[in-house]
Amino acid sequence: MKKNGWLVIITFKGIKDDLEDLTNDLRKNWVDDDKPKSEEMIKILSTFGEILKENIVSHSSSENVEQMANLLSFSVGGTTDEEKKSYRQKLKDVLEEKYKIGSRYVFPHEHLILLVHKQK
Repeated sequence: MKKNGWLVIITFKGIKDDLEDLTNDLRKNWVDDDKPKSEEMIKILSTFGEILKENIVSHSSSENVEQMANLLSFSVGGTTDEEKKSYRQKLKDVLEEKYKIGSRYVFPHEHLILLVHKQK
């Protein structure tokens, strides 16, 4: 990156949002290791110059609860098919309870935007 240049990073690392809460609820032995990675990334980037931070929210949306469950299961994860099956119904129940708006399921995803202005 050239002096006075800008670097833009869009990430979900280090964000505390609905997806993290959902994962904590569904996967009892899950440990979030993104926060230390995010802090280290920001520490390294700050050596290049000023960092501007902004949070934005995007949304996934579908009229089909199975489609939303499939999408979120990828992010919630799990080490085995059995583990994924174990929380599948609860995931659909949570979608019905908290994320159904009219006929659609709408789930927020928070992103951290980092703008690094290289000054050195």
